[in-house]
Amino acid sequence: MHTTTSPHYGIVASTETAAAMMKGNAGKRLINGSIERAIKFRKEIKRLRTESDGWFFDVWQPDHIDTTECWPLRSDSTHGFKNIDNEHMYLDPIKVTLLTPGMEKDGTMSDFGIPASIVAKYLDEHGIVVEKTGPYNLLFLFSIGIDKTKALSLLRALTDFKRAFDLNLRVKNMLPSLYREDPEFYENMRIQELAQNIHKLIVHHNLPDLMYRAFEVLPTMVMTPYAIPERAARYDRRSLPRRNGRSY
Repeated sequence: MHTTTSPHYGIVASTETAAAMMKGNAGKRLINGSIERAIKFRKEIKRLRTESDGWFFDVWQPDHIDTTECWPLRSDSTHGFKNIDNEHMYLDPIKVTLLTPGMEKDGTMSDFGIPASIVAKYLDEHGIVVEKTGPYNLLFLFSIGIDKTKALSLLRALTDFKRAFDLNLRVKNMLPSLYREDPEFYENMRIQELAQNIHKLIVHHNLPDLMYRAFEVLPTMVMTPYAIPERAARYDRRSLPRRNGRSY
């Protein structure tokens, strides 16, 4: 707000270019292709889960995804959200959330678990960057530019992870960058031991309940977002009290 607008020129130019690319039927084809690839990927994950021995990844989505649309999350569904209206929340088809074993959709914990951070680390070792990682979920965006080759690469990496995990390979073989951070600690550790130790820690601290309470309770606003930059511009700085007696 107190600086030059020159850095915004690149944003404006890219926005204009994107608008031109999406104009007419060409834009519709790009969008439809993105949605179709995401739906095919979802169905392939479900197929592999059905055919796999033991565990496999699942997809967080409604039961029926045959139609190309934003799918409603109904109040009687098993998505895990509480007290929602039927027409209140929708799922974007191109935002694919994969679930790892460990936490059920209702928030209850399982005896066996594979924290998503381990899978994300493995994918990063193979050049695949996860959009967002939760305790037992990974978000992937099938936006324009994600072609069939990239989708197949992700599928291959996921199946390779399952194969390596079931073989219980050493951490230094599956996650070499993690091993290099502390070779002595990870020297003889195997991937299943690492996963189960992290899973037990999450269960011990009851992470689902902690997350629920963290998002349910809103902090007390002691100053409005408008007032903060106004005071900062005038170098009016002061400490604001916190509940634990400390200030910032």
